[in-house]
Amino acid sequence: MPWKKGQSGNPAGRAKKGLCYADMLEKAVKKLKSTTTDKEGNVVARYKGKMVVAMAVVDLATNKSYPAQVRLQALKELFDRTDGKPVQQIDMGADVRSTVIGMTKDIKASLDKLTQEEREMYFELCEKMDGSDSEQ
Repeated sequence: MPWKKGQSGNPAGRAKKGLCYADMLEKAVKKLKSTTTDKEGNVVARYKGKMVVAMAVVDLATNKSYPAQVRLQALKELFDRTDGKPVQQIDMGADVRSTVIGMTKDIKASLDKLTQEEREMYFELCEKMDGSDSEQ
C-alpha cells in the first residue's frame, strides 16, 4: 500500500536552509581567501572566478566538518567535471538487414505495378538523382 492520505512521500524533506549543497558551496566560496601571501606578507598568488569555486568544492569534498551528504555531492561534482559522466550504452536492436530486405520487396512490388513507360521514367529519374547521368 502506498502512502496514506496527507502523508509525505519524502518525510525527511529538503535539507534545511543553510545545510544543502548550494548553500554550503556559497559559504565555502565566501570564506576562501582570494590571495595567498608568503611569510613577509607579500601576495604570491591571486585566485578569482572559477578557481575560487573549484577550491571551495575541493574544501567541501574533503572537510569532515560538513555533512556527509554535502561532501558526497561535492565529490560527485568533482568527478563529473574531471572524468566526465559515465557513457551509457544504448542498444537500439535495429535489424538493418531485414529492414532493407523488406524495403526492397516493397519497391519491387511497387515497380511490378508500373507500366513499361513508367518504369523507364522511374529508372531515368534514379540515374539523374545518383548523378550517373550528369554531363561533365
